[in-house]
Amino acid sequence: MDPRILLVEDDPSSSFAIRSFFESRGVVVEHAATVEQAARLLRLQSYDGVVTDLSLADDSKVGGLRVAEIAREVQPGSRIVMVTAYASRTLERETRGRGVRLLRKPVGLEELAAAVFPPAA
Repeated sequence: MDPRILLVEDDPSSSFAIRSFFESRGVVVEHAATVEQAARLLRLQSYDGVVTDLSLADDSKVGGLRVAEIAREVQPGSRIVMVTAYASRTLERETRGRGVRLLRKPVGLEELAAAVFPPAA
């Protein structure tokens, strides 16, 4: 079975680039643009990874934290990666405490892929 990720991103150009990159590597990508859409998909389907932007237009600019919380609750085995241009020490502690990997924008697609699917040691 092909690996599967949920991409939660409200910017169409970012969504397209990330989705195209992962799909070209055989990963099934489902997309949500809002916290509500992401929550629905997380409750319906299993994912190997969840990639979310911190800032989602529908949830006070910190929707990614809510997505991570829901993902951790309903899919405890999924790798969760959050990307943001607004990283801080507080956010880093908060995401680490939730078992979420935080990457600062701009992030390369190879770096993002390695965070979601770390190479075997």
